Amino acid sequence: MREFPDCKGGCFRLISASGKNVAAEAVISGIYGICLENNVLKFMEDQVLYRDQPIQNEQFKPVAFQAEHRFYCEDGKLPENI
Repeated sequence: MREFPDCKGGCFRLISASGKNVAAEAVISGIYGICLENNVLKFMEDQVLYRDQPIQNEQFKPVAFQAEHRFYCEDGKLPENI
């Protein structure tokens, strides 16, 4: 993990599966830009799911998304149900 002046750098991971009738053969997930600012924990997440969405004739397409997550501190603590 790399560190930057105001944030942690992040981490990436790859999870792979093989076999028939597997919903996702590979998942790549990246979390980065982890910061605590004004009692808000925030970070970015990029995720790619390879062979996740069926389209036709037993063919699949990859799916990707980017998200920004924010968790707000209450009384100096993060909520327990995150």
